[in-house]
Parts: sequence; structure tokens; C-alpha cells
Amino acid sequence: MEEQAFYTELKKFLLARNPELGQINFDENTHLIKTGILDSFAVTELILFIEDLTGNPVQVEGLSVDTIKTLKSIYEFFIKGGD
Repeated sequence: MEEQAFYTELKKFLLARNPELGQINFDENTHLIKTGILDSFAVTELILFIEDLTGNPVQVEGLSVDTIKTLKSIYEFFIKGGD
């Protein structure tokens, strides 16, 4: 999946689960946890969203706060396969 398309889809997902985020300007480098955009309850939903989006199961080995701290880090780990 192309990087900008992934960011668009992930932002839609985050906004759908928390409409108040429409008030927050965030991009691929915004720290999602420190800003409250992503919380511990949303991590499971995020993983399920990525599985649905890619059609592949997510391997949670190696998953850490650094892995999910920004849209970019999520893309790098889950889509590009970096760790």
C-alpha cells in the first residue's frame, strides 16, 4: 500500500473512533500517544484495522510503544515490515 494512502486510511479510522480528533491537526510525525490520539484501548482496534486493511494477520512480536507512536512508525512496522 502506498504510504500517503495508508496515512489517509489510518486518519479516517482514528477520526471515526474519536470524532473530537477533528479538532486536532496531526500528521505522520505526530506522537499519537502523547497527544491522546491513541490510547491503550485503541491498540487492539488498531491491530484489527491493519489486519482488515492489509488482509494479513498482524504479528505482534516486536510490538512496542515506538512501533505505534506515529502514523509513520505504524506504516514502517506493519506495512513495510520494518522493525
